[in-house]
Amino acid sequence: MRRALSLAAALGALALPSACGGDADADRTALRPVTLTITEPADGGVVSGAAVTVRGRVWPREAVVLVQGRRAAVSGGAFQADVELREGTNVIDVMASAGRRRPALEAIRVRRPATVEVPDVVGLPPEEAVAELERRGLTADVEQRDDLLGRLLGRDEAVCESDPPAGRRAEVGATVALTVSRRC
Repeated sequence: MRRALSLAAALGALALPSACGGDADADRTALRPVTLTITEPADGGVVSGAAVTVRGRVWPREAVVLVQGRRAAVSGGAFQADVELREGTNVIDVMASAGRRRPALEAIRVRRPATVEVPDVVGLPPEEAVAELERRGLTADVEQRDDLLGRLLGRDEAVCESDPPAGRRAEVGATVALTVSRRC
């Protein structure tokens, strides 16, 4: 009988703090959810490079941060990780967790413009040059630069220069200025 009372007294002592709200409330307060803030790049931002560094803050400071499923460097509550980008819109997922706390998840969209190499169209007739640019997803702005001597010689028109020049990269949809003349 004494054993039964001792066991009942021990169980009552264990249950007393939570019945009064002491330890259970402290546990709930101690286990606030993880907080996560991405400081850069901005959501919806445009990045010209093949990679971007994602930076932000996390609480608690010892939380584990995953960016695109890979562990990020965390120091004093600040984190950063490099992410490779493909052309177009990229969604970057960031998750932070710390023990039994509810994890935090954020996602941002970053756009890397699709680019193409500007083709060499110097020397081509204007119609061929325009068609070549359009095949690459570029548009042409043709500027006629003719003089009296060129007209008198009766030569065919040709592209004398392009801006941007051949070999440079331009965003799909960009305009390439073509200077056309009978004499280059």
